Amino acid sequence: ANLTEMVIRLSNNQLSGTIAGNLLSTLGGLSDLETLEIDLSSNSLSGTIPSDLLELSNALVNVDVVHLSLANNSLEGTIPTSLLTSVISSAASLTLDISSNRLNGSVPAALFSELEDLAVVALNVSSNSLTGSIPNFWSSMNSSSLTSASFDLSNNQISGSLSSALAPGSTAAGLEQMEWILKSNSLSGAIPSDLLA
Repeated sequence: ANLTEMVIRLSNNQLSGTIAGNLLSTLGGLSDLETLEIDLSSNSLSGTIPSDLLELSNALVNVDVVHLSLANNSLEGTIPTSLLTSVISSAASLTLDISSNRLNGSVPAALFSELEDLAVVALNVSSNSLTGSIPNFWSSMNSSSLTSASFDLSNNQISGSLSSALAPGSTAAGLEQMEWILKSNSLSGAIPSDLLA
């Protein structure tokens, strides 16, 4: 097959049970695939998020766009630090929506550390029970090719003060759009003068 785009939308059903690891590893023989979108939102999926959920087959070397939504289910446990380490490292656009679940623990700062050519990233972990401080994604992300970044951590229990974690630093010279959504958390303290420096 010469498929370049695969879209699987199963949202708003009554799907239940846990999510199998290696969910995407069986997609062999699709060497031309460039865009992969899987939407399992608004179901009754439970259990934890497998750390190898996004492990792609070696045949998918050309995947450029990855979109996965597990929003509005009953997933629990922590966000695996290695969740994205098996995504094709050349993926340029990544959207991950795991909002409105029962996830806890902190958001791993090293979540994007293995993505080498990322240009667009959108992470939505809103409306969970996440704790800890604002993750400094920039400290481990190769942001030299990044043009757009959106991080939605709203409606959680993120605490601590505003920090330099919000600022991308000099490595993200090509960044054109940046969005941090942190409303309805437990942040405190003063607003630092170098917040976005």
